[in-house]
Amino acid sequence: INAEYGGRMEQKRNELFAFLKEKLHWTDQHLQAVTKAHPPAHTIEDCLGWVTEFFPNSIMCKNLFLKDKKKSTLWLVIAHKDTNVDMKKLTKDLGFGSGTLRFASEDVLQEALGVKQGSVTPFALINDVVKYSVNVIVDENIVQDDNQKLLFHPLSNDYTTEISARDFKLLLESFGHKYTVKKLYKKNMILYNL
Repeated sequence: INAEYGGRMEQKRNELFAFLKEKLHWTDQHLQAVTKAHPPAHTIEDCLGWVTEFFPNSIMCKNLFLKDKKKSTLWLVIAHKDTNVDMKKLTKDLGFGSGTLRFASEDVLQEALGVKQGSVTPFALINDVVKYSVNVIVDENIVQDDNQKLLFHPLSNDYTTEISARDFKLLLESFGHKYTVKKLYKKNMILYNL
């Protein structure tokens, strides 16, 4: 991460943490306890070693930032790390034609959420410059138990923050984003409709 980008991310992360303190009533001590620095992690696999050390009972989540090529609709899909998101099925269930929904480019990601690839996170919705332009889909597997702890990067992939499913849902609402909870396919489960 270059110095200018790193400096902006640190400033944005501080803004995010101020927001968490205000909206979720988190304290500085709580933030320090649930946020850990680590080497940059570009994939779920990059995270697995230290996640079990710092957060053994939490769910690492993956975040897919997608774009409809015809309508330029943006989607953030937030799922359990083990969830196999069937892109063809998701595209169909959202009412798009085959091959229409795809990963958004880094330029679109930067413009919409202000983060780079490898750092996609629901926390970046705080940066949604065209408010509410990103549609949010949440995997049912991560929000069934309000006490379940979830893991996300706080705007850059060299930190991870733990948040309860309850606080996660409150956070999305505090950002002003409506979200849809969907049943997505998970390993070792029967595939069912979204």
